Amino acid sequence: MENATKALMIAGAVLIAIMIIGVGMMIFSSSNDMLNESLSGMDKYAIDQFNNTFLPYEGTKKGSQLKQLISDIITLNATNLGVNDYKIVTATVDGTGGTTAEELRNARTALVSGKNYNVTLGYDTNNSGLITTVTITSADGGSSNT
Repeated sequence: MENATKALMIAGAVLIAIMIIGVGMMIFSSSNDMLNESLSGMDKYAIDQFNNTFLPYEGTKKGSQLKQLISDIITLNATNLGVNDYKIVTATVDGTGGTTAEELRNARTALVSGKNYNVTLGYDTNNSGLITTVTITSADGGSSNT
């Protein structure tokens, strides 16, 4: 009878140990999930911060406003070149433009201050959500050189 009692006590201790280990694993797993969610939230915040530079320009805007946008893109690209190449933005004005400072200055020169332009934003194809292209077209459909 003493052996049976000892065996039941050992079995109970093993079951309690297994339950404690299981609860510990469950707590670790849930805290790890929360940590991963908070880290991805920071990424989303950084993407939103980056995109907020361009979002106010979306739609129909005057050329004078868009000249400032192109200047901001020149600065942004110079800052990110070779460091954060995924943040390089391509801008075109009626088909003229690119990513280099010279190409962007040519595109900025093509803008007429008092003229209306349509601005379309393009997002990264790798689903990061970053804006990578800014397309500016004349609102009247004609060339911006008039």
